[in-house]
Amino acid sequence: MPPNATIDDAIEWLVFLAKVETGLAELDGSQGIPHDQATASFWTVMRILWSPQSLRDLDAIREYIGKDSEHYAGITIARIFSAVEQGSR
Repeated sequence: MPPNATIDDAIEWLVFLAKVETGLAELDGSQGIPHDQATASFWTVMRILWSPQSLRDLDAIREYIGKDSEHYAGITIARIFSAVEQGSR
């Protein structure tokens, strides 16, 4: 983890690793789901969760573009959110 990682970052990483281990154990136990079935259900239940780091990054992008144009900074961030939302459908 980076030197500036927070307790929340560490917890998020540990939860991620635990889920990976659970998933691998399920696969080892022949509990896998066929790809076509998984993708069909995935798109119906997918929900986007923004990490604190991703939101800080978006804010930094907005701030950087905003130095030249607040208008285009807003448009860029709106496009990013829209693209993520479209990808979740």
